[in-house]
Amino acid sequence: MEHKEHRTVTASSGGGDIPVWTTESGEGDRPGVLIVPAIFGVDEGSKTLARDLASAGAHVWIVDPFWRTSPGVIAPRDEEGFAKAMARARKVDEELATADFADLIHAMGQEKGCNGKVVVLGICFAGKFSLLLTSQGHAAAGASFHGPGLTRLAGLAGQIKAPLSLHFGDEDVAIPVKDVAVLREAFKGHENVEISLHEGGVKHGFADPGSPSFDAAVYKKALASVTRLVDGLR
Repeated sequence: MEHKEHRTVTASSGGGDIPVWTTESGEGDRPGVLIVPAIFGVDEGSKTLARDLASAGAHVWIVDPFWRTSPGVIAPRDEEGFAKAMARARKVDEELATADFADLIHAMGQEKGCNGKVVVLGICFAGKFSLLLTSQGHAAAGASFHGPGLTRLAGLAGQIKAPLSLHFGDEDVAIPVKDVAVLREAFKGHENVEISLHEGGVKHGFADPGSPSFDAAVYKKALASVTRLVDGLR
């Protein structure tokens, strides 16, 4: 398996080159997965997720969503680190970031090793991009692990034809269970949309291998759902 820390794609909206970390199997053309990581950046947890998806048969890139304002990894995940990470997440221009990620999806789809079909996987604050990019037709499928605030985008449901897989925890203080109900109502009748509420004291960060709330059993289920999306794009 091949790892390239310093791959870049030029942003069509200006500003320079978008950095991505890649995991490529080199075993023929596969569906792609673009991971937009949580507020801490392209850390070892997100790289573990990328490797797991690559092992399951995907061509995987991770983007640094903070490349325009404050790139890099924030560690450790203590109170100070969390405050810094939240502050820079609030500075991300949603429209500009969506355009950047669309550029990456287009570039990945044209690359040797990818069959042209890309899943966007948003972690935590980045979950919104799975809805934005599928509603705009850039991604062939979308997924989100513990993405807060998605009810704000529930109105996009009618524009989304691509498969979606959204995962939430029953004790996630950032995402009330009632929000999951709102999303289920919005996507009622969408047979290719999976909205999973994982129960048993599942907290925010359950599918982030770098999080103190990481839940290996739930992560396995969420990972399998993304793998099914990838398999559907072969």
